[in-house]
Amino acid sequence: MKKALLAIVASATVCAACSASTADFQTSAQKFIESKTVSDKAGTTFTKAACTKPPKVEAGATFTCTATDATGQNWSFVLTVKDKKNYEITSGQPDDSTATT
Repeated sequence: MKKALLAIVASATVCAACSASTADFQTSAQKFIESKTVSDKAGTTFTKAACTKPPKVEAGATFTCTATDATGQNWSFVLTVKDKKNYEITSGQPDDSTATT
């Protein structure tokens, strides 16, 4: 059963020993959304994750992602930069415009 990831705290680290760029956050988030960690919380797997770059690598900056679940429904995610190397998914939910019947 699919469930919205509203206000979950699923966090990830971009890289442990690097100076992460906005592109690093974008790439990491795309992989994270397609990971087992997120699929376990959502109750479905995700593919075709596409994310924007955060406007800056600074705590509180937000960026967005979309992905397609196992039934073909699109989801929208909001992510927040926690610090120079970490971010979290702060919300995620199915996009009603692609609901399957």
